[in-house]
Amino acid sequence: MRVPKPIRKAIDYFHDEQRLLADNAPDVEATNRSTLTATYVIVMGAFLILSLGSLFSPLLHLVNYLPIIAALAVLIALTVTRKRMVSSKGLYVGGFVVLTVYCAINSGWFWPNDTTVLMLGTIFLFSTTVLVRSRVVAGVELGLDLLYLAIIWVPKAQYFFWDEFWNVVMFSLIGFTIGTYMRAVRLENIDLKRVLVEREGIDFLTGLGSRRALFDALIAQESPDEPMRYSGVAMIDVDDFKLLNDTYGHQAGDICLQGLGKSMLELGADGEVSFYRYGGEEFVALFYGGTISDMEGICNRLIDAAHAIELPGVDEPAVSLSIGLTRRPVRFSPEREGYERLLHEADVALYEAKDDGKNRVETFSSDMGDDAVKNSFRTPSARR
Repeated sequence: MRVPKPIRKAIDYFHDEQRLLADNAPDVEATNRSTLTATYVIVMGAFLILSLGSLFSPLLHLVNYLPIIAALAVLIALTVTRKRMVSSKGLYVGGFVVLTVYCAINSGWFWPNDTTVLMLGTIFLFSTTVLVRSRVVAGVELGLDLLYLAIIWVPKAQYFFWDEFWNVVMFSLIGFTIGTYMRAVRLENIDLKRVLVEREGIDFLTGLGSRRALFDALIAQESPDEPMRYSGVAMIDVDDFKLLNDTYGHQAGDICLQGLGKSMLELGADGEVSFYRYGGEEFVALFYGGTISDMEGICNRLIDAAHAIELPGVDEPAVSLSIGLTRRPVRFSPEREGYERLLHEADVALYEAKDDGKNRVETFSSDMGDDAVKNSFRTPSARR
């Protein structure tokens, strides 16, 4: 039997919903808190209007609204100020339990006309505002329904109880259906924004930081308030990358870059160095602490890792790197010299490594010749 397309899409969404929530947990929490705050503020505003109206209308009851206004004020304060102590899910459930009990007591025992419709609105609001798993929403909503109906069972006459019962059932079904669709749209939008941010900051082929992320890091670390200052910079270039592509194909080139990205992520796992894809077959490393010998050691480990990359149809090592390294001076002044100087020095050292036979690390020194300095202004595609 063929499952209708809308049902298949709904099933696929429910399977994917947990991943969307997990991948975007911080944004989901922030969205829940902002939505919850807005919801409670709007509901409290409605009760404030009713309380003002009670001064002019005998059908409205001021004493009936003051407790719920106070409860909503406490919930708003908890939502805004206790972010680490109380989860948004707990605030959602707790707040709507309070609203449900309030509506039930008033609808069953005191002024039914004031709060019966409000209860239906409460059911609808919960379904359409909270971002948690749909089965959690369904379970909590069912609990709210049963709590409301249990409280009004005794004071309501049988006819009026069943009238309320079917109203609650219908509003729950409508609210859950619309709420599920709204959650799907909101979660997919949040996930899309996350992916776009990651694409701007992470290179999709290698998994390393992108060129934009590199310059964001360099600019941020020029601030005197930045606690983690980089101590050295390395420019890394794949030797004869164009020849590798022409000989073994572009797929081999991608495998080479992916293998380098994996090795760089492993080397950077301890936080001593971070790697970025600068463009094409070029990479930049920022070192945090350590002597120049420590930095050279990491660079040589990266060269060894490059030799270990296996390309399809190639029996011998085909990947090698040339690396130019420079250390950030102790008295380096970002305001006067900037990171451009360090990138330039690493670039000069890289060309020195190329000129000295490739597949090596070269550390910048002030006596490097003018030819290397001139070469550093060539485009990356001119490197061999």
